[in-house]
Amino acid sequence: MANTHWLHMKMVGLLITVFCSPVFCTAQVTDNFSDGNLSLSPAWVGDIENFNTNTSLQLQLNAEGAGSSFLSTINLFQQNCEWQFWIKLGFSPSANNNCRIYLIADTFDLSDANLNGYFLQFGESGSNDAIELFRQNGSEIHSICRSSDALISSSFEMRVKIIRSQNGLWELFVDQNGGRLFTLEASGSDQEIQTSEYFGVYCKYTSSNSHNFYFDDVYVGEPIIDNSPPELLSLEIEQANQLRLDFSESLNQECIQKPENFSVDLGIGYPILIQSDESLKSLNLFFASSFEENQSYHLSLENIQDFSGNSM
Repeated sequence: MANTHWLHMKMVGLLITVFCSPVFCTAQVTDNFSDGNLSLSPAWVGDIENFNTNTSLQLQLNAEGAGSSFLSTINLFQQNCEWQFWIKLGFSPSANNNCRIYLIADTFDLSDANLNGYFLQFGESGSNDAIELFRQNGSEIHSICRSSDALISSSFEMRVKIIRSQNGLWELFVDQNGGRLFTLEASGSDQEIQTSEYFGVYCKYTSSNSHNFYFDDVYVGEPIIDNSPPELLSLEIEQANQLRLDFSESLNQECIQKPENFSVDLGIGYPILIQSDESLKSLNLFFASSFEENQSYHLSLENIQDFSGNSM
């Protein structure tokens, strides 16, 4: 069934009623660093003096000189789990400038040579830098899966999601624009380590990059399952033949490429052009005919879906 909204062409204003269906999950670690406090909710330990919360409310390395620094916090999740975070490295990663995100660790000290756990590596020697998932058993390092080569060969900011299922399948997802339009980059299986104590970040850097590591929006917990359909949040008349639609979440790209999914009555018909922003949450619809003043039109939206296949 189509969703319907009325366009009042007096252009006085629009009244939108929005119904939202929340997604609930229990998280072991959640931190967007907006409180500026690394000691509470959650409590981070390690080289705290070498990190701060910057003016953008992101966790930022703030060390002096070359070296390595880490922060960790308690994490007991290790199977049927999702890890998600935003990361920015303001340089081309290398063997001397790189980052590890420890998803699972059996000690808070991420510099411990006897550590057992799993980590994502951002940076390596050469120019084919990729995101690679490793299992660490002390000095022994075993690769589980690896993204496409050169994915992070230059400075980058992105959002990363990792899911580990009950049967030991690891899946690595990435949004290279920092949003949540994740693409599966790699997968692999490993079940050797069955317990977890800590999650954390480990930075290795030269003096020129001792301030160029950034992190945000950390989540560790049960996999987030999207069962909520997209909602139309607002509708604006941009021009006499242009509408702007803003949705509650990113839309499936296939559905927004079909003009027949958007229709206006009284002879206006389908849009001749549909433009979306990078997030796929905002659409601009352009029509061949212009709307008339003081006339109400009926807009129909059909087959509108999000990336999880939930339909309006």
